Amino acid sequence: MTKQALPKKIYDSKNCLTYSKSYVRDVKMILHASLEQACNNNFIPQNPADKVVLPKTGYGHIKRNIIPLTQQQTKDFLKEIQGSSNEIAFQFALFTGMREAEIMGLQWHNIDFEAGTILIEQQLKRDKGTKKYSIDKETKSHKSRTIRPAPSVMQLLQRHRKKQNEMRLRVGDLWDTEGIDDLVFTTSTGKHIGVNTLYHSVKRYATKIGVCNFTFHDLRHTFAVNYLLSGGDIYLLSKILGHSNIQTTCNLYLHFTEDLQMKAMNNVEDLIQDLYKAQ
Repeated sequence: MTKQALPKKIYDSKNCLTYSKSYVRDVKMILHASLEQACNNNFIPQNPADKVVLPKTGYGHIKRNIIPLTQQQTKDFLKEIQGSSNEIAFQFALFTGMREAEIMGLQWHNIDFEAGTILIEQQLKRDKGTKKYSIDKETKSHKSRTIRPAPSVMQLLQRHRKKQNEMRLRVGDLWDTEGIDDLVFTTSTGKHIGVNTLYHSVKRYATKIGVCNFTFHDLRHTFAVNYLLSGGDIYLLSKILGHSNIQTTCNLYLHFTEDLQMKAMNNVEDLIQDLYKAQ
């Protein structure tokens, strides 16, 4: 198979890698033929691919590994995005764990600076059959949620709002929201950020720091892992992320807490030893 014949990798809405049915069949055929030749040459007793049955549904569906940034990679990433047009959106995703569509659809009236909370009740969506976008008054899990980000995140938003107002005054009549007003994250002329803009931009910056196959959704994963490693409760994390049930959160992130569990048990051991020494 030539290099040009290799299929394009596509990540779907569930962050999974998919291939076409024909490509998966071709791979099976080539693998089977190779193993059959190995049988003919007496390298192996039988062809293990004889009993392989391709699925009738979910063809070519391969679960993509989660790629959270390490602490050093996060520092490098934050340094790399400094001054970029979407710097605040990237920081916001990294420090809140919100989904891309939720961030793009966030409006200023959803933010309560006095209470220090953010109401997540909607997302930006593309209208079917058109190139237009609108606000979908529903999240992916069909449930609204309120989160309380770190104080520095709220301060970040306050600075961003001031900068956005200054930008709006500067462009004057050129400010065009295309019917979607009050958005927190916009272009320099008031429009919503293009759906593919954040996707391609974050991959470019991640590649610069040596992290390949990184997606915008991995900023959400990075937040989740950091939250747990900082001692956060997985039940509360499930609420913050807006998962439909805690099992989803456990399946995604529980294995990242093994080191933390070991550290906690070491602390318990130290406590036990101290108690016996006190007798």
